[in-house]
Amino acid sequence: MARLALATLFIASALGCTMAEAAPMATARPQPSPTPEVAQRPTASPSFEPGPASASGTVIRIEAGGVVIRDVEKELNVDLLGVRSIWKETEVAPSALEVGDELFLNGTRSGSAFQARYVWADIGRFDGILQAVVGQRLQLVRLPPSTSRFEVELSRYVEIIWIDGAPATVADLVPGTNVGGVTYRPKNATPRATRIWLSRP
Repeated sequence: MARLALATLFIASALGCTMAEAAPMATARPQPSPTPEVAQRPTASPSFEPGPASASGTVIRIEAGGVVIRDVEKELNVDLLGVRSIWKETEVAPSALEVGDELFLNGTRSGSAFQARYVWADIGRFDGILQAVVGQRLQLVRLPPSTSRFEVELSRYVEIIWIDGAPATVADLVPGTNVGGVTYRPKNATPRATRIWLSRP
């Protein structure tokens, strides 16, 4: 149960309103406003209606109508026939899921089977202080007490907002700004930011 609780908390903190343009948890970030400088997202899914259970794990097998995932303890058969939305950098079809994807799931569980309503694949989050913008790449330093540096790229689907919910653009990515965001974590590549929220000066 502890793993499921942690997965739920991670989704809440990482996503904000990523799935279906609605907040999956009570701790959601402000509603986004699209920026004119980036590609627009596909039409949003129906309003978010979460199921009672969560799960997480790595895809080890693709099957008809679903996938099989494994966590540190066991395998879980995931039924995708009734899925409402799948996020993998943006809204995608079930066929976009691959072996090795790290999934966070919401839906209904029965024994070793899980009927997924919402799926997040390879999702992450970040917080830091912006140091520089180099092309489509952000160079950041982690928040104190850490001083380590890291980079994220801007996804073609990126949405940028101020922490109070007002719309922002790439031009507002000014060095010295505290930023947080959601990332898609492709294999063997720099994480790509799909949502960024900026602190006011």
